[in-house]
Amino acid sequence: MDQMGELVATRVPIQSSRIRTTAVRHRLVRVASRVPIALVRRTLSADRILNRMVLYPRYVRREVTGRYSLYHIVDHSYAHLVHDLPHATTIVTCHDIDTFRCLVLPGEERRSRPFRAMTQRILDGLRRAACVVCGSASTRDDLLRFNLVPEERLRVVMNGIDPEFLPEPSDVAREWATAHLGRVDDGIDVLHVGNDIPRKRVDRLLQIVAAVRESGAAVRLVRVGSPMTLAHKNLAKRLNLPVLELPFVDRDALRAVYERAAVLLMPSDREGYGLPVIEAFAAGRPAVISDIPALREVSGGLARWVDPNDIRAWVAAIQHTLQPQDVSVGQYARRAHAASLTWDAHARGLLPIYDEVLDAARGVVQCA
Repeated sequence: MDQMGELVATRVPIQSSRIRTTAVRHRLVRVASRVPIALVRRTLSADRILNRMVLYPRYVRREVTGRYSLYHIVDHSYAHLVHDLPHATTIVTCHDIDTFRCLVLPGEERRSRPFRAMTQRILDGLRRAACVVCGSASTRDDLLRFNLVPEERLRVVMNGIDPEFLPEPSDVAREWATAHLGRVDDGIDVLHVGNDIPRKRVDRLLQIVAAVRESGAAVRLVRVGSPMTLAHKNLAKRLNLPVLELPFVDRDALRAVYERAAVLLMPSDREGYGLPVIEAFAAGRPAVISDIPALREVSGGLARWVDPNDIRAWVAAIQHTLQPQDVSVGQYARRAHAASLTWDAHARGLLPIYDEVLDAARGVVQCA
């Protein structure tokens, strides 16, 4: 979401000289987490809720409301801020409906009553926005399927990658990748980029890569993102699976990591978009992904789609992709597809929506 904020603040003015942007951020104020280190994790969570639901809205009311012509909340999980902004000139970008699963699918996503109340306020804010921008048609379809936002207020502007992913990585980034990943001829690396949260199905990822190794392929799993949970680390040990974990790295270094990988894997149960697929495509690399709406949409038919629960199908798809003659097939198409989905393209897609909302708001004022 920080990248999305950077996108709006920096790329939109490049696309239109008549627009000036101001990035509004709220610095975390520690209240409960001023405690001994052993208690920090629990109290930091409390502080985040306090800042998100109380201090940030108060800051918006005092310092932000009424100062700008248009407001764009780039993360739907902060849609409760719409309550404190002019509804007619406030836009929210929705990336997926995970935030609202405890309301629309309570049997699958069990949460406490206070958590559901907090989520309901976020959803009420989303519903008050003049327009909701969806990063994919899949997200729009989910919002409609669960009747979360009226169709007439939904717009689709496909998310994109930083244009810096399109050129080759720098020599410094390649040296960094070599230092952290080893020599190119040390084996075959399959890559996963993202958090270790339940819907990403890192457990399935580990089982898939282990099954590929059992088939005789000397593959190693490289993960870039948040560290694996202890349960997943233990599973990797039981599977005798070599895993190299890297933290989130800068774009140049990440571009070099993609370049080094043989294939990207995304065995997620749910996604709102699937940014790593486009990042891998920018490096010309193939991807094997779950056959789910968002990943089918973002891949443009250039990846291998697999039934998420069919481990054998994953192994067959990966084995086929790892064939030397197959890795290079489609590189041009993948790079071209990535080049069509950039931050600049997304910014250009926002401009008519900004005009639409401003024109409608002026109409409301004139009628009054």
